[in-house]
Amino acid sequence: MRPYLLLFLFISISRLCAGQDLYDRISDKMCTCLQRTNAALDSVRTHKCLDKIFHKFTDELIKYHELNTIGELDMEEFMNMMWGRLAKNCKYVKNAFKDTIAKYNPQFVPDAKPVCDSIHTGEFYYVEYSSEYESYDTTFATFSREEYLEKIQPDNTYSRLSIKWISDCSYKLTFIESNDSFKKSFSKPEDIYVYEIRKVTVDSFIAEYMWDGPKVFIEYIRVK
Repeated sequence: MRPYLLLFLFISISRLCAGQDLYDRISDKMCTCLQRTNAALDSVRTHKCLDKIFHKFTDELIKYHELNTIGELDMEEFMNMMWGRLAKNCKYVKNAFKDTIAKYNPQFVPDAKPVCDSIHTGEFYYVEYSSEYESYDTTFATFSREEYLEKIQPDNTYSRLSIKWISDCSYKLTFIESNDSFKKSFSKPEDIYVYEIRKVTVDSFIAEYMWDGPKVFIEYIRVK
């Protein structure tokens, strides 16, 4: 490898790691602040708390993103990245969303012994409620033998993960990449997610996401 290419690679990796560390530090501070205020996520106290943390890191954000002023920062992407880290790592945020998650989970009676061999591959979609925009987002999911691919509407973003079936009705996803700001903040390469299928019908199946948080069920509907 040519010396200048090696130097460019080193600088790029160093900058990426620095950015990840910066966003991790910001989210850690925000989590601590949320726990201390012990208020609802949409309360005035919470907004003041998050704003205070944000202003403490403005100089570092300007430097990292090579901005002239903090006003040039893409705030939507910034908040998506913050909520991605908070949703994964902050127990206070997980608990705060517990009731909302339960409200929008599909209602169903689990199969005693679901038969899952017919859904190992295929085209499906699922619908999620977005509390931020008070709307429903549709995500199309392709199950192939080695890869799981999501395409998220209406933003036309994607996420790629490898897939391995642990048993007939459970599978493991390993994160590869995403251009969705929330999901690439929630996950890093090689992060693993395990799902258990709880119910199968002719046109759909329901999978439970196994994680350290409230129960999350996703209803995948087959694309016809």
